[in-house]
Parts: sequence; structure tokens; C-alpha cells
Amino acid sequence: MNVEFSADRSGTDALGFLVSKGAVGSLVLAGVAAGDAAQLRAAAHAQRFEGEAGSLAEHFMPVDGVVRRVLLAGTGAQTVVDYEKAGAALSARLITSGETCLVVDFNGAAVATEARNRFIAAVLLRGWRYDIYRTKLPEKQKASLATLRIVGAPADTAGEWAAAAAVVKGNGFTRMLVTEPANVIYPESFVAHCQQLADLGVELTVLD
Repeated sequence: MNVEFSADRSGTDALGFLVSKGAVGSLVLAGVAAGDAAQLRAAAHAQRFEGEAGSLAEHFMPVDGVVRRVLLAGTGAQTVVDYEKAGAALSARLITSGETCLVVDFNGAAVATEARNRFIAAVLLRGWRYDIYRTKLPEKQKASLATLRIVGAPADTAGEWAAAAAVVKGNGFTRMLVTEPANVIYPESFVAHCQQLADLGVELTVLD
């Protein structure tokens, strides 16, 4: 999954907002008319959404003049783990939904760098799939979510994400090595794959 950082949330893609526990009643969203915001709060109430970490509420409504899928993701007490749970929940809900992009609007919220990075990482890690051998997978079961776009975050967010992105990439590499069947990843091919790590300064010792 690709990660983008932008100041523009326009389009028809799914739109996510982060909501702390107990803040649903006072929720104010830019670009949403008062009547539509009231409907969103009513929909959240009907789904028993109160902002608990990892909980979701979903509604289709006009945002900036365009009807979009809007998701409220609970961040509970707003700890880094709570943000992680929110990211994973959004990814799980949308990975096979037909949506190709999730736009998450931080709406100028003061979110710590670690919490924001853990949120992004959770979206990517929960959305990881390795379906190259699942050739008969029904269309509706195929992963569709390919892009996470973060808007409303500080200008240096992309730079702050770089180190965490490397950890996520390494996680995906390890998962690939474990997931590939034994006729693809065997001792010699395992070494061949891992040789790319030497470019990162990793010393490899291969025993016959």
C-alpha cells in the first residue's frame, strides 16, 4: 500500500476522521454542513459508536459537495496504542471494500509524531496481503485498498514517517520470506533474497 501526504482531500475516496472517546457529540468537521453532521452523529449513535479505540462508525454523506463514504475511527484515550488500533480497524474495514484510497483527515489535530506514525503503520500492516498464488479468488475478496493519503498533518510529517516506513518495509520483506512456499524460498533462494540487505550494512554469514 502506498502512503501519500497532501493538503488536498478532494475527490470521491473514502474519508476517515479520528475521534477520541466521548467526543462524538461535539464533533465538528470542516466541509460538512450542520444538518449532515447531525445525521453523521445520529448514525454513529445508532452504531453504538462512542470513540473507543479501534471502534468504527460508517456513513455515506456529502462532504465538500460530494457524497463519500465517511468513517469515524475511535482513538479512545489517544495513546499511541489507541491510534494503532484505529489504523488497523480502518484498514480491515476497507481492504476488500472496493475503495482504492483512504483519505484520513487529521483536521489540524495535535497528534504526537509517534502516534501518527503508529497509526499509518497499522493501516499498512493490517492491510498486508500476499495473494499472488490465490488465482481463483472471487473479485469481491480481492484487496482493493492501495493508497493511504494523510491530509491536515504538519508539513514535516513525510520526513518524520521515513524511519517508521523502513520498519514497515522490513516487516513486509520478512512476511514475504515466511509466506512463500518451500519450492520458492529454500536455503539458496533465501540467501539470494537476503543479499539485498548487505546494501544496508547487514553482514551475512552463510554456512554450508
